[in-house]
Amino acid sequence: MTLRLRLLLMIGISMILLWGAVALWMLHGLDKEMQRTLDQRLAMSAHMVAGLMSQNPAAWDGRTGKAGPSTLSMPMEAKGLACQVSMRGEVIARTPGATPESLATAALGFSDREIKGEHWRSYTLETNGLRVTTADRLTERDTLLRNVTVAAATPFVAALIGSLLVLWFGVGSGLLPLERLRQVLASRTPDALTPIQNIPVSRDLLPLVNTLNHLLARMSETISRERRFTSDAAHELRTPLTA
Repeated sequence: MTLRLRLLLMIGISMILLWGAVALWMLHGLDKEMQRTLDQRLAMSAHMVAGLMSQNPAAWDGRTGKAGPSTLSMPMEAKGLACQVSMRGEVIARTPGATPESLATAALGFSDREIKGEHWRSYTLETNGLRVTTADRLTERDTLLRNVTVAAATPFVAALIGSLLVLWFGVGSGLLPLERLRQVLASRTPDALTPIQNIPVSRDLLPLVNTLNHLLARMSETISRERRFTSDAAHELRTPLTA
């Protein structure tokens, strides 16, 4: 395995694990916060409807016993919620749409129920004889949470990919002086023992270049000494033969 690949794997895997842990931690907190916010929306909407209806209780009291509940218009802050208002066990008002009447029998406070194959998250309160229930379909909640999660995770994924690209070019740029040194050594002839000069090297590679130059100098000195010894020995052998 090359040094470049080893560095890319070590740093890249570390970055992926770090970014992944941060993303999971953030998404977990986001999910809890979204659930809490949606529950608060249910409770606030129920209190808002109860407050509006308590302003004219006589009008709603006269609704009991009449055919069919009245259509309830929700405030802008509560758009998309299902709401039912009952009095003495009879539904007197509800929002348009397929709001199950059995929502009115939900327990006080928050509860999760399955009605006709649909899962609901509801909040119920009782005040001044009125029983107000607001509810969300859990499928709609899950869709909202999924969309928010995708929107929040997209910048993390883009940042991670960008970081890996920067890492790729950064490692390549950092190893460029080492690659230049390799090319210089590869281009030298086997008998070239002159010091390595005139190449730009970083401060980190300077000890390596100095060590190589010291090794080349020792090899040059050793070869020169062997050549002198061989020359002297040849001269000593030629002298008796000449005589």
